Amino acid sequence: MAYGTFSIYDFIFYDILKFPPMTPILNGELQHDFVFGLFVPSLILVMFLYFSLGPLFGQEHAGIRKLVMLAGFMVALTLGWYPIIAGLGNLLFVLVMGFGLLYFILRRFFSEEAEIFIGRGLNKGAGLLADKINQGAPITISGKNKRELESELRKLDEFYINTHEMLRSINEGKMKEVKIDPNSLLNACGGCITNARVLIEQLPLKDRKPAINKCTTGSFQKELKNLFGYK
Repeated sequence: MAYGTFSIYDFIFYDILKFPPMTPILNGELQHDFVFGLFVPSLILVMFLYFSLGPLFGQEHAGIRKLVMLAGFMVALTLGWYPIIAGLGNLLFVLVMGFGLLYFILRRFFSEEAEIFIGRGLNKGAGLLADKINQGAPITISGKNKRELESELRKLDEFYINTHEMLRSINEGKMKEVKIDPNSLLNACGGCITNARVLIEQLPLKDRKPAINKCTTGSFQKELKNLFGYK
């Protein structure tokens, strides 16, 4: 390392972030260490705190959520968790970039079916990972909010079934007079699944599968069960 007295470098990475002296994450190059020792772990930690605290506080308590996020960040620094987060976060970031590259290649050079397949696989994996994370943070929801979520889920189910049926009719040549891009219908179906996932993840774990069985039907229900790993 060639940073003069190293005072600023040592103060940031060893005194504040509490990296051990011989950590493989830092190699002495300022640009490398700033990205992989400071920026990427901070991004991963902020994203984790934001999405894990979202179901607890909601949009109406955004100020409290930001305050708790700041407290969580400071606790992670004080207890010396940052090097652990850096090691896991850098690996996770590389995997995300790899999946993104794979998705781009499939979308650019291969069939639409391959794109849908990889997209569903990533969505299912993300859903299972979110379940594992949320097991440590129990979710509570009022009866009124639960009924509202179930009502929105039924609306998404109806829209998905109608859109999926229209797409199938177009593919079978039964609606030649209708000038609709099939890709827009596919995107609409994907949007329904994404929105349904957001709604379902606001429910406690024990209520998610019953909500899917109660409020969805047919292919939409099958997609959601596959997404959350239910049979």
